[in-house]
Amino acid sequence: MVDPVSAAAAGAAVSKSVAKATEEDSKEKDLLLKAAQESGYLDPAARSLAKRMAVKQQIRLKIWQPLGRLVGIQKDYFNDHFNDEMAARMADVPEDQVVTPRTSIAGPTIQGISYTVEEPELKEMYLNLLATASDARVRDTAHPSFAEVIRQLNTEEAKALADILTVPLHAIIEVHLNSARAEDPTAQGFSDVATHVLDWREEGRQVHVPVNAMYVDNWIRLGLVNVSYITTLTDPALYAWAETTPIVVDSRKQYETEGFTRIDYQKGVLQVTNFGQKFHEVVIASGTREPAPAAQEADIE
Repeated sequence: MVDPVSAAAAGAAVSKSVAKATEEDSKEKDLLLKAAQESGYLDPAARSLAKRMAVKQQIRLKIWQPLGRLVGIQKDYFNDHFNDEMAARMADVPEDQVVTPRTSIAGPTIQGISYTVEEPELKEMYLNLLATASDARVRDTAHPSFAEVIRQLNTEEAKALADILTVPLHAIIEVHLNSARAEDPTAQGFSDVATHVLDWREEGRQVHVPVNAMYVDNWIRLGLVNVSYITTLTDPALYAWAETTPIVVDSRKQYETEGFTRIDYQKGVLQVTNFGQKFHEVVIASGTREPAPAAQEADIE
């Protein structure tokens, strides 16, 4: 049930936004008229302004006004920035192709935007999803579950995910500590020192961030990637980084003695799923309308 007070507040926000937009349109129209009077025609800058006005008008009529009735929104952001940020994403969408997005996507997406105004990486994902859902040419690629996936990411995780989903296959390892010890070289088995270790880097330097393993588990749970330690990439050079990654180097210093090896690692493959590729296409790379590269199965053995 919709809270009448909240609904009224949302309605007031819409009215304020529309009034402000009308005032802005008036100023823009004056600029166009002046440009036409001075030159006798619309120069490229004026034509660009006219295009922007047309797109923003379609966004107001077909996206913001219908969705502005939803409650729980950040009024300041939607009044002052939403139209411009959506217009930037939809500048190349023909006017007759701008549509009101389906409520199954629009509802959780608008709510998500309102909760992530101060988290740009997540807000950008929601805006990209909404822009795709508002473009009749590609709206069917905007799946309702994408909003739920974004909701279950944090900012740092979203940054890492953007890089991971760009490439279909990644070398990955898990680091093992063998049970054998100098005093008992016959001991069998091993324990995990670290799992889901990728070639993480910061400013070009290899790093080990333990929480990143949890991110990979989360991406698996969300259906964005699969991880297997049964298959490997055919090119061993793709695992060369494992010898110098901090968790392997530090573990060897801690557990090994001269001539007695206790640390090794199992090679594996992280593969972006088809769902992950579509998520990347719509939510991360939607400005280019280009899907992520297809997986190269020949590179796995």
